[in-house]
Amino acid sequence: LKSQSAKLERIDNRYRRRNLIFTGIKYELNADLGRMIQRFIAEVLQVSPDPVIEEIIPLGRGPNKPLLVKFSNSNNVISVLKSTGRLRNTNYGVSRDYSDEIRESRRYLFLVRRE
Repeated sequence: LKSQSAKLERIDNRYRRRNLIFTGIKYELNADLGRMIQRFIAEVLQVSPDPVIEEIIPLGRGPNKPLLVKFSNSNNVISVLKSTGRLRNTNYGVSRDYSDEIRESRRYLFLVRRE
């Protein structure tokens, strides 16, 4: 049972490898999210050429919720992540999409590191 659970988590993480979560971006409910994210990546992160986006999913409830962005390949994800230093001292954020277990482990490790 443990091996199946571990295998399932590996598959889940492999699936999430091409996903990034964008936070702090203000948008209207009827906005063209694809064009908005492409513009954010080009103008704020200054990534070129424009990465190919497969899907954008708003997460949670309420206004300005985080956006899950699925890219066509992991090279696009890496090029976006390399440019996230430009987001320092802003209200924007870009992070990898991790499973709940890994997210909890990382949260714990960051708390330990701060102490």
